[in-house]
Amino acid sequence: MQPSGTPGQTGSDQGGHVYVRSTAELHAAVLDELLGEVSLTPKDSWDERLEAVLGSYAEVLFRYPGLAQSALVARPSGGHYLDLVETLLALLAEGGVPTRQAAWGVDLLLQHATATAAEHVVEQSEEDWAALGAAVRAV
Repeated sequence: MQPSGTPGQTGSDQGGHVYVRSTAELHAAVLDELLGEVSLTPKDSWDERLEAVLGSYAEVLFRYPGLAQSALVARPSGGHYLDLVETLLALLAEGGVPTRQAAWGVDLLLQHATATAAEHVVEQSEEDWAALGAAVRAV
């Protein structure tokens, strides 16, 4: 994803616009933005916090099941996604999971939550499409 212009470049403020190469890249960018809503700091034991973070992630995906479907093939790579992965890795490390297994574990845990949300795709109403459109415009 690249900025399509810089402020003042054409006499107008284009700094908020970005160019994406594909729909998959757009979906990944929108999903990364929505991942900012995931609660990464619940209080409790490491395993309860792990469950809470994954639950918060799943809630975001259940609100936007179409994005959950696209996340099965196009993972976001922005800051919110990296924060989520780092949080999950830290929680697994706190629980004594070796680094190599934790890396695989994060992938499996996120894939499971994503696939579960994607399976629940239902016919979207006009209201759902309007909400998705608003999320895309906000990016």
